[in-house]
Parts: sequence; structure tokens; C-alpha cells
Amino acid sequence: AKVVEEFIKSKKANVQKTASGAYVEILEPGTGNLIDSGKYVTVNYTGTTFKGVKFDSNLDPAFGHVAPMSFTVGAPGMSKGFDESMLYLRNGTSARLYVPSMLGYGANPPRGSAIKPFENLVFELKVIDVKDQAPPPPPPPAQSQGQSMDMPQPKN
Repeated sequence: AKVVEEFIKSKKANVQKTASGAYVEILEPGTGNLIDSGKYVTVNYTGTTFKGVKFDSNLDPAFGHVAPMSFTVGAPGMSKGFDESMLYLRNGTSARLYVPSMLGYGANPPRGSAIKPFENLVFELKVIDVKDQAPPPPPPPAQSQGQSMDMPQPKN
């Protein structure tokens, strides 16, 4: 935590500390209510190490996934520091998140990633949409060839 606090101080960042110890710097405030647990958010982001090494981005084609990222706040799947920081943001907010290693990937960074074990991370992000819940799953794929669309299918 001390290393993270010293890094933030060196950047002269005005931050809020989350309950678990991540730090949120609001760059542009956004509008509306604060994001709450259970909301479905869509963000654009770039992640770097404290040394400035870019390890992921959905804005940079070099990482192979140039598309907004959506997830449900508070649901499994996101690092604790990233997820918890959403509670300090609003739709349209631009922010910088300072995530201590234990709230990021800790000892087990993604294989093949530029992140080293126990490395602290910075995410620059913009919240581009907030919905009350995730959209329903897509409909099942179209019926396979040879089956008539007009004929009822046998029931099991």
C-alpha cells in the first residue's frame, strides 16, 4: 500500500480510496447516479504497470480486441480493484484507477502478459454506458439444414 500511495503522491493525483484499497482519480466526472453493484457497465480502458508498460487495452489494435468491454459490477470475473472502483464512477466518467497488486492479479498475472507477479497497475478508462442489467442472451442459433422452419419440432 505504501508503494501505491507514494506513486500516487508522485503523480500529484487527487484520489478517493475504495473500501479495499484501490484508488480512483476522476479525470472527467460524468453524469447521473454513481454506478451501483449489479449494474451492467460498458467501458473503454488501457492498463499499464506503474513503470508505464502497457499490458492491455480495448482501444489498441495490438491487443486484438478493439471493442468496448461490458460486465456486471459485483459479479465474478473482474479483478477486485477494477470492479470495486466502478462504484465511484458515473456514466461518462473518465478516470484513472490505481490498483495494488493484491486487488489486481497478485502472484498470478495472466500467462503471456507483460504483468509481473505482485505488480501494481494503472487503468485509464471511460464509462461509455450504464444499464440496469445485462441484456438477455442471444437467441439460439437458427435450425440446421434439412429441418423445415414451418414444421413443429418433436418434444423430448
